[in-house]
Amino acid sequence: MTATSQRILFWGIVWFCILILSIPTIIVVGASVTTENMIAFPPKGFSLKWYEEIAMARDLRQAFVRSLIVSTICLIVSVPVGTLAGLALSRFRMRFSNAIQIYLLLPFTIPLIGSGIGMMLVFGEWRVLGSLWPVGVALAVINLPFIIWSVSSSAASLDKDLELAAASCGAGPV
Repeated sequence: MTATSQRILFWGIVWFCILILSIPTIIVVGASVTTENMIAFPPKGFSLKWYEEIAMARDLRQAFVRSLIVSTICLIVSVPVGTLAGLALSRFRMRFSNAIQIYLLLPFTIPLIGSGIGMMLVFGEWRVLGSLWPVGVALAVINLPFIIWSVSSSAASLDKDLELAAASCGAGPV
């Protein structure tokens, strides 16, 4: 097989996969612009009335704002903590580093319902269950292993010469 035919085969497979994965979204978006009261595909007429209904629903707007707040809290907590933990686990020699790594990756092994009930009990004891920040912190705890895992695996594969080059330009260890 020549390089050109391999490239054509590769991109053919890529575009086929993109198309197959996009078809459900295309159908849902196409069905959402129907003029009927029931969703149908292909749509019978064109109307944006369902989008207007969503835009005018006050409860949905409030839920969207709360979701943004919770997501922002999760981002602010999990990205710096997960990045620094992943870098520390992959770059520095520490006592009990395997035990620390297992501890930090525990949310992978504990079912989410168990984690959720445990965090709800803790936050209930602290009397903060009506607030949004405990939900953001709980999501950060659940997302933390994914960040640690991806950062530590990426940092382990980085060339050590890049660190030396950065240090020669004045960068500190962190």
